[in-house]
Amino acid sequence: MPTEVELKLLIDPADVPRLRRHELLRAHAVAPPATRLLVSAYFDTPDLWLKRHGAALRVRREGRRRVQTFKGDGGVHAGLHTRQEWESPVRGDRPDLEALAQRVGADPACADLLRDPALAARLGPVFTTRFRRTTWQLAFPDGSEIELALDQGEVRGGRGREPISEIELELLAGEPGVLFDFALALADTIALRPFDASKAQRGYALWAGGQRREPVKAQPPEVSAQMSVGEGLARIVAACLAQIQGNEAGVLAGDDPEFVHQMRVGLRRLRVALSLFSPVIACPGCQPELKWIARELGAVRDWEVLARQTLPALRAEGDAPAGLDALQAAVTRRAAQARRAARRVVLSPRYGRLQLRLGAWLQEERWRQAQAAPLGEFADKMLARYHKRLLKRGARLAWSDAPQRHATRIAAKKLRYAAEFFCGLHPGKRSCDYVRALAQVQDVLGRLNDIVIAETLFGRLLPAHEEALGPARRWLAARHDAALATLPAVWKAFTKTRPPGAR
Repeated sequence: MPTEVELKLLIDPADVPRLRRHELLRAHAVAPPATRLLVSAYFDTPDLWLKRHGAALRVRREGRRRVQTFKGDGGVHAGLHTRQEWESPVRGDRPDLEALAQRVGADPACADLLRDPALAARLGPVFTTRFRRTTWQLAFPDGSEIELALDQGEVRGGRGREPISEIELELLAGEPGVLFDFALALADTIALRPFDASKAQRGYALWAGGQRREPVKAQPPEVSAQMSVGEGLARIVAACLAQIQGNEAGVLAGDDPEFVHQMRVGLRRLRVALSLFSPVIACPGCQPELKWIARELGAVRDWEVLARQTLPALRAEGDAPAGLDALQAAVTRRAAQARRAARRVVLSPRYGRLQLRLGAWLQEERWRQAQAAPLGEFADKMLARYHKRLLKRGARLAWSDAPQRHATRIAAKKLRYAAEFFCGLHPGKRSCDYVRALAQVQDVLGRLNDIVIAETLFGRLLPAHEEALGPARRWLAARHDAALATLPAVWKAFTKTRPPGAR
């Protein structure tokens, strides 16, 4: 069964001349680069039957030659795309489904998909891509081989179009890690960023037109007690990266604060995962970089919570103090400035290198093989440890000050994420009750923390908005007292629960 393994990277068009002259290409290329124009039409039914089955079908024109390609379902992690792919020559500009079905052959599910009458009767073009591809065939001393393709052009769908400026590193021989190693070497001098969206996905998004991009929330990793510790960590890290990278486009385009929030959640979950497994498997140098990007996004989140939640609630719940409109405008400006700064960070070479380092680390087989212990035993041990730590932090929670409550909130968050990572090991009511009780503690402590942050941000707006800040601070104090009053009950409810797997 043919399997395509490739790493997709975004490149700024301004950096393309440097890539073409790059010493790494000269050092590893086995022949001069070749450039050709590729024009492709992607086919599907009006209700996107192929897309719903995780497949893609295209006819690509290269001069007078036509090639049809069928891509089956696959996976993508840290920009590394792995999926089944079949090609065959075709006459004309429409696909020959029977010829493809015969080529697929060994995969009955894909063959049945292509032979389904519901597909053939309603198939039509939905979007196109047109780009110039320059390819280098690269060889390395260890026997690995890579095809580097530089694509520049556009994808057109519906009434929209989107530029294409990307690199595809396709593995021809060797292990997937060589793709990340080579990308990291390029990233020392050229800003590159792993990219999860294929050309087909971008085309479908344009064809859909008015469909709004939705923030990507955390999804539970597929883990089982029979897995090794290494395999479990790989699944958990991949799930975290999917949430982080799934929200990048929303952070870069538009102003919906939920994208920033969900990207931060993904980063926090990843940090917790790496910390959780650090006693047995380390990712050297990753935590400081993850903390850096999370801190940069945190500034946006803090100002946007104040602008979009706290101040509107003040206006709705009480008499609007004099100067509130000016205060709202100033906070909104600060939020916009923080968002622009966050966009620059997400586009930065530093962040791109961090993603590539994580992807390379995920491909290392050494730590997966070294940690062959059962995941279930490890998970129960770590949950018990984190649970005990939280109980100690919260022993005097009702009488603690803001820094102590903050430390307890962080401990609750770590335990909740850990419990969610391992829910698949102990499915059932007990796991759900435990996570729910943790979430309630985290929610109350989070509201208290938002109030502390709001006070800090108000201090940065003095003295220009002193008239509105006095009433706003008194209102915040009342909300603080109300939230604090609910804390003992939710904490007591949590202390009555036990981690899944505890005896």
